[in-house]
Amino acid sequence: MGVFVDSHWNGRFFGWDEAFNSMALATSGKFGDSRKVADFRTSLLDKAIFWVNKNGKKRSSGARFVWESTELGEEGSPYGFWMEHIFHMSNMVMSTWGHYLYSNDAEFLEHNYELMVESSLYYIKNRLYNIDGKLKVGYCTDLERMGEAKLNPFMTSCGIIYTLENLRFASRRITAFGRTAVDSYFSRVAPSLCEILFACSAIYAPHSGREDSAILSEGPVAQTAAIG
Repeated sequence: MGVFVDSHWNGRFFGWDEAFNSMALATSGKFGDSRKVADFRTSLLDKAIFWVNKNGKKRSSGARFVWESTELGEEGSPYGFWMEHIFHMSNMVMSTWGHYLYSNDAEFLEHNYELMVESSLYYIKNRLYNIDGKLKVGYCTDLERMGEAKLNPFMTSCGIIYTLENLRFASRRITAFGRTAVDSYFSRVAPSLCEILFACSAIYAPHSGREDSAILSEGPVAQTAAIG
């Protein structure tokens, strides 16, 4: 998907799709290739930070990457509701943390740690709301086939939980390396999101008000992310 072969998607890169290629390569021991996703995203981190922070301030309101990125980090997608996706940052974190788990490469984690930090900050500062006394993910596009503006959607919520939980684990490693880790507040948010994660006892349901099995096949992907 772009990062690996320059003949696909007209040189554009999807933060969602590339994670699965990275995962396959890491589990096969192809570490030189599997790290390319995280390294590529870290190379564009300043631009993603600038999108949501005045003067590109770091460790403030996080980083948001475009949906369909060019090599320079510009939006390559045509306008549409799909640009309101936010779960792709969680997949970038999955690529980063997954590579580290298989490679145990401390230098790699140090190099890409801020990608995990800024992605987590984006969710906490921009996408989580206290609604009726409970912390929920605000309206966004989840799976495109479900349409626009879903409140507290299951898959996006799972991605955010995964991001925050694994930043906690990464921070422990970073501290051991002598680096400054983020505040423990991050790790306290994830359990709160788990408490209100929408679920239907009979079938996989992607969000409140949608209780059918039209996208049942997507369930295991989201639920795997949720349990890490």
